[in-house]
Amino acid sequence: MKLFTYEFKKTKPKYQELASYIANEIKNKQIKTNEALPSKRILASHLGVSINTIINAYNILLDEGYIFSVPKKGYFVANLNIETKPIKRKESSLPVLQDQIIYNFTTSDVDSTLTPASTLKKIYNEVLNDSSYLRKGDFKGETSLREAIRNYLYEVKGIEVSIEQIIISSGIDTLLSQIIEITNSNIIAVENPGYQKISNLLLSANKRVIYTPVDDNGMTIPNEKVDLIYQTPYSQFPLGIKMTLDRKNEFINYVNKNNSYIIEDSFDSDFKLTPGITRSMFSMSDKVIYLESFSRSIAPSFRISFMVLPLELLHTYEKRYRYFSNPVSTITQLVICEYIKSGQYLSHINKMRTSYRKKRKLIIEQLDKNKFEIISSESYLAIIVRPHNIPANWQSICNKYKLRIHFISDFMINGISNLLMIGYSSIPIEKIKDGINILNSIF
Repeated sequence: MKLFTYEFKKTKPKYQELASYIANEIKNKQIKTNEALPSKRILASHLGVSINTIINAYNILLDEGYIFSVPKKGYFVANLNIETKPIKRKESSLPVLQDQIIYNFTTSDVDSTLTPASTLKKIYNEVLNDSSYLRKGDFKGETSLREAIRNYLYEVKGIEVSIEQIIISSGIDTLLSQIIEITNSNIIAVENPGYQKISNLLLSANKRVIYTPVDDNGMTIPNEKVDLIYQTPYSQFPLGIKMTLDRKNEFINYVNKNNSYIIEDSFDSDFKLTPGITRSMFSMSDKVIYLESFSRSIAPSFRISFMVLPLELLHTYEKRYRYFSNPVSTITQLVICEYIKSGQYLSHINKMRTSYRKKRKLIIEQLDKNKFEIISSESYLAIIVRPHNIPANWQSICNKYKLRIHFISDFMINGISNLLMIGYSSIPIEKIKDGINILNSIF
């Protein structure tokens, strides 16, 4: 372990500066693989900063894959040259349940007990008392909501944009079709395994879809030239892998070379097991479009999403869509605006994080470790496990108990995987113990 000195330039938050400096030192081999980093307290004292600055910097490095932690020993430099293997797929084993699901171990819904219905109802009534909701709004969305989103992106995620770059819409499918049009994209790369709805939307639009493998560093670079890349770098769906900074740089180099674009879907970015800001790809290049939906943080039926366009695409969008009406009602936009500005949205996110953390802990405690090998538990949405035995009739048994769960294969094209995804964003915590006991009995 060696101490290092760094002079802060004050161009961005100190923890971001420090994380970038340490990452560069690691990439340049100035700090070697498996070398111990200074303790948080010692480094804070040495640099004259708060211990929270060091904690947040180390958390960013953990997220980006530059370092790893060993309990009671500290932080160590990771091996950035680890060979990874792409994932394969078998035929889908997704059970189709007609009856009402009792034990929902998928990630397709939000736990209804966490939905902020009373708070939103109160805000809704307050907005109704103001006649401003009767006027026609801007085609990009309400200015007040875009301002609230801009502040939220900067304060919570470290992304700095102008209000003009933010576009409000009713859903990611609508935004995706607009992105395809303004980028004139015909060949589009998606993650495999990945979000099947995106692939289906692209295929229905007669686009050529390139299914790109995922390894331990995130989505891999396409083997051919593509116009557009759709990815979930914060927490890859469904594997929960956080894309490393090196891989992000590889993608930036790829799109710059091929004059392509990246859609950075912020899936799961609000729900991380460690605090701190993960560097957005949008902040790294003008070839990246940032995409976010409120459906995972409020409810799937709450159809309101937004994208942030790079300046080079903004004029094209404005020219093409300025005469269109915004598909989200003005009153809905004003309600979300007040929900964010009042601080209640972030309070709700924190409440969900606490609930998800408790669910995750309970699932791990209840799982029979003699029957399941835990492969990954770093996502807020699911735990990835490998069953030691998969009975041929597992699906019919799940139907019997009205239990729904996915294998990773359900999200793959032309591959095989025996990994099981135990999601917990949907299931109420009081049903987890019985549900896991059923899984223990099945596998």
